[in-house]
Amino acid sequence: MLTVLRNIVLLIFATALITLSAWQREASINEREELYPLRCDSGMICPGEELTYEVRWWAFKLGQIRLKILDSKIKDGQIYHSAAAFINSYDGLPFVDVHAIDSTQMDSSFYSLGFQALEKKNDIWLTERSRYDRHHKKLIIERSLQKDAYSSPSTQPTFDTLSIKREPFHDGLSILYFARANIHRSSSIRVPTIVYGKLGRTTFPGNNKSTTMEIDALKAPVRVIEVEGIAEFEGLYGFTGDFKGWFSDDVAAVPIKAELEVLIGSVTLELQSWKRQYWKIPFVKK
Repeated sequence: MLTVLRNIVLLIFATALITLSAWQREASINEREELYPLRCDSGMICPGEELTYEVRWWAFKLGQIRLKILDSKIKDGQIYHSAAAFINSYDGLPFVDVHAIDSTQMDSSFYSLGFQALEKKNDIWLTERSRYDRHHKKLIIERSLQKDAYSSPSTQPTFDTLSIKREPFHDGLSILYFARANIHRSSSIRVPTIVYGKLGRTTFPGNNKSTTMEIDALKAPVRVIEVEGIAEFEGLYGFTGDFKGWFSDDVAAVPIKAELEVLIGSVTLELQSWKRQYWKIPFVKK
């Protein structure tokens, strides 16, 4: 009888230890992956920020690009940021049909830690997901097809492996946030950039300059920093070569306008609307 009671006590004690261990492990995981609060008035990253741009080619309105900062998290003492871009051409255009969703996860210096890209090709969506094997310095890219942007893959995935000899690197979206964070950089920098599973480069000459700009969505001229760059890769809709962007001259560094080279020539992106808590637009003082 004593043996039975002892075994029951031991069983209860062991169960309690397992439960406590599981709770501590879950708490530890939650602690490592908790949301990281950021003040939108003290830095470029503002979780929930949403910026919408209209894309034009000469007088033709081609579509919209919506940029959104999803969240910032802290894991194992490191801060990570997530962002997404939603790109859609307007219906009824005879020569442009572009629909894509890109997302990225970045470290605190805005280099890429991984990305996902969805792009509509005719009536099917091509999906690319990446996983970085830091130990072997390899980027594993998984590709599949799906019926729409939010459905499960309809084909078996295929895998490519890209050797990353230099780190850190960028993807097609993280490079934008890197540019925002470095609008006051005065030296040239050339960074590895991965787009469509191929390794290219993006160069920022470092000849940024202060100026002012007027756009339709703003009621008065605004102070901006002009940034030039060179895309040594081919991105969405043939984006490549020289580009230029104008960012608000403040801690937010909001992209105000950009000029890019694509398949049909030079297109302009101009800020149309924004949602950013506490943003005080740096209007030119009279």
